Amino acid sequence: MPCDLVLQNATALSLGETLALASAGLDQCDAAQFALGPDPFHLDLPPLQGATGLHNLNAATQRAIAAMYLEAELEQAGVILAAELLAQSRNELPVRSANAARKLQAFADNSRRRPTRDDRDRLFVRLFGIGRGSADAQPGLANHDFLRLLLGVCEALQIATAPAVMLPAGGGTMPAARVRSAVALLLDNLAVRQFGNTLIAGREIDAALREAIAVLTDAGIQRYFGSSGLWDTLRRIYRDLTPDLGRIITRGQAGMHLMHWIADNPALFALRADPLSDAARLREGTTYAAQWLAASGLIDVAQTVGAQS
Repeated sequence: MPCDLVLQNATALSLGETLALASAGLDQCDAAQFALGPDPFHLDLPPLQGATGLHNLNAATQRAIAAMYLEAELEQAGVILAAELLAQSRNELPVRSANAARKLQAFADNSRRRPTRDDRDRLFVRLFGIGRGSADAQPGLANHDFLRLLLGVCEALQIATAPAVMLPAGGGTMPAARVRSAVALLLDNLAVRQFGNTLIAGREIDAALREAIAVLTDAGIQRYFGSSGLWDTLRRIYRDLTPDLGRIITRGQAGMHLMHWIADNPALFALRADPLSDAARLREGTTYAAQWLAASGLIDVAQTVGAQS
């Protein structure tokens, strides 16, 4: 199925549902089996060497890393940072809401025990090559290959579901091999970054995200800014510096759901398996791939959908 038709039939992604799925993925992963030391925020460790790809990255860890990819993109949207700025100025803000004041104080108190902005940036640069200073990171610390490999998975799925490639059983050997290879390369890249310390930090960032959203959507905070909803509040805070929130959020959600889809369907990517044999499951993955590509500015969804209608 072409990417435009897939997108046309795709169900809109809910941020609340996506965050719930992310939290579940982090909670279900046993960080203890990967623990490397007593410091839960020791985020400057170099990647381990000698990973063997799929055999070193179980489904639970894949889902946890997928959740952290969503966190990395939401960091670029400035969700936690906005709440941190408000909490730092809580004693000067003329907020006339006791509930909002309590939330700001609690956020400030909890922030002292959680990864700082610099911690988060170092973590996301090491995991995904995303964040401040990614271009200047020491060799081996930044994962500059992740986005390229995720792009490779998306492109392989696009090619595999193109009409000319949806061949009868046994006729799609090359596209199937391309999908398998792209997924294996992505998982092999992530397998060397599955520290228990990383997962612990991911859970702390997840908690900070939820608390930040509670602050930014508080009725008293929104009255102060004259805003309606989370994204409007962020725009009022950042003004001309507001990033492209729609693109960032869609990219983060689609990327996380795509990585979850890979974790949920290991049989599709096993050696000698044919990913094209299960068209329904393949379409689901292609939906997320197309959404990620569109949010990354790599395909023009509106133009292709318009051409087909």
